[in-house]
Amino acid sequence: MEETRPASVDEEILLENIPEHNNTAKALDELASKVQSLVQAIASLESGIHAVISGQRQLISGVNILNTKQGSTETLGIVSPKKPRLSCPKCQRNHHGYECKQSTPAERFQEAVKSGVCLNCNRPHPGSFKKAPACKKCAASHLTLYHC
Repeated sequence: MEETRPASVDEEILLENIPEHNNTAKALDELASKVQSLVQAIASLESGIHAVISGQRQLISGVNILNTKQGSTETLGIVSPKKPRLSCPKCQRNHHGYECKQSTPAERFQEAVKSGVCLNCNRPHPGSFKKAPACKKCAASHLTLYHC
């Protein structure tokens, strides 16, 4: 078994003069300095975020006070639970009137024209539809559910 002995002064001087040893120590010092800078930057950002959140709360509170003074019951910061459901005028179910199976084709056609949807695809869009005619009964440019 080999015994380890402390390094002599001459060996320490040699180690200090080895470029890799010096570069590693310098790199570690630079890295520690950069880490410290990042920690300070993160702390500054957290402080800024808390200030912005506090400012938003104050603005919402002020707007809600103004709305209350103006007689509005709507407040900011509260999300409505759901979008209103579709309601068919004929059967009160959750679909558009132009899709109702209880309506006659003529009634569905009128609802579709009133709603401004394409009769060939049942969707609103500008211009004409470039798809082949959709009616399986007469090959006209309308869905079969509008066929009279």
